[in-house]
Amino acid sequence: MAFDWASGFELNSLSIEIGAVSGSPTVQTTVKRSGTYAMKTSSLSSGAAQGVRAGITTGAGPFFFQICLCLETTPGVNNRIIIWNDNDAFTTPLFWLTLKTDRTLQFSDEDGDIGSPSSALTADGATWYYIEVKYDITGGAGAGVLEAKLNGTSFASSTTRSISANVGFWGWGGNLALEATTTGVWYWDDLVFNTSTGSFMNTYQGGVKVIHQKPDGDGDSNAWTGTWADIDEVTPDDATTMMVEGPAADTFDVTLEATPAELGSGDTIKGVFVGHRGALSSAAGSDPRFVLRLKAAPGGTTDECGVQTPNTATWYTNAPASKSYITGNGATLALGNSSNYEQPGGSSAWTKSALDTAQIGARITVTDTDNMQISTMWLLVVFLVAAPGGRTTKNTDSDHLGIAAGVSRRIHNPPVG
Repeated sequence: MAFDWASGFELNSLSIEIGAVSGSPTVQTTVKRSGTYAMKTSSLSSGAAQGVRAGITTGAGPFFFQICLCLETTPGVNNRIIIWNDNDAFTTPLFWLTLKTDRTLQFSDEDGDIGSPSSALTADGATWYYIEVKYDITGGAGAGVLEAKLNGTSFASSTTRSISANVGFWGWGGNLALEATTTGVWYWDDLVFNTSTGSFMNTYQGGVKVIHQKPDGDGDSNAWTGTWADIDEVTPDDATTMMVEGPAADTFDVTLEATPAELGSGDTIKGVFVGHRGALSSAAGSDPRFVLRLKAAPGGTTDECGVQTPNTATWYTNAPASKSYITGNGATLALGNSSNYEQPGGSSAWTKSALDTAQIGARITVTDTDNMQISTMWLLVVFLVAAPGGRTTKNTDSDHLGIAAGVSRRIHNPPVG
């Protein structure tokens, strides 16, 4: 299974959705590439990092990363804005991207710069770019592979790097090398991390977008305590409203709100993934166990993930340790026989209309006197916009942009590469 994690900041909380937060980055709704929210870096403090770090699957790769960036201002000094590290820190990263004062991107690692800088980015608070990075050190010292792309065009690559450790953390923001500047207003959206394993989402994603569908009604089963209205909030409110069960082997399903207009009927849905915010009422004893569920229509074939054993009474997002979307035999994915994830039961690709009738939920598999508690659930959808005429594009231009007062318009990104 190649997909591991994605974010469009749709939970409206950096600490809940991402992880460690430094400085004061914010989540806002005015400038975004997809969905409702995007992260904003602004009001930098000279000599202080501002950003967030996400824990990811640790390993030698091959790994692929996508991050989308919109500049409103030019940095006052060359500024390290994206890092990859083996520990939960911005300092001493393994490799990184620097936004230079000429608005080009420079790719570097512990041994120096890689290739040449990218073409210059426009700083207008409206133009979105997608950045992709490949990392693979399975070949050992002197045979490490690093590549960086801007809007699908490679601008820096090497197959001879010597990376000193396995990547386990990914961070982005401003002044990540403690630069002495206060200038930097930048927006971030549509982050995706996947490995090379499996048959789906196992390489560069080519500018995909990320949205959430939230619960909007009770589905086929409703045997837990609570209703869909207890798990639909943004931002998750943890124990304030929740659905709970443990003593009985019961199931709940919820219907989902209609897909937004930005997801077109001709767009390619790369994958759908069930997310949840959960905790046990108590971690003592054998504890209840549960699975997540996904179906494309009422009464339809249902996929369920492997049995989950969170063993914590602390509220967590997705997997307790890493925030990775839970993988296994379904629920966070529906496997089929094409280049993308398909509906439960195989053979049928996910479509906008199928998402409009989909249901998600959970089922207790091992009972206990304690409860499994779910505060919020959502369906994360990763999709690629179709070009006019129905051909799927890699979103190198004409991205939907959210501008001031929530007005959307289309503009063309400048040429890159």
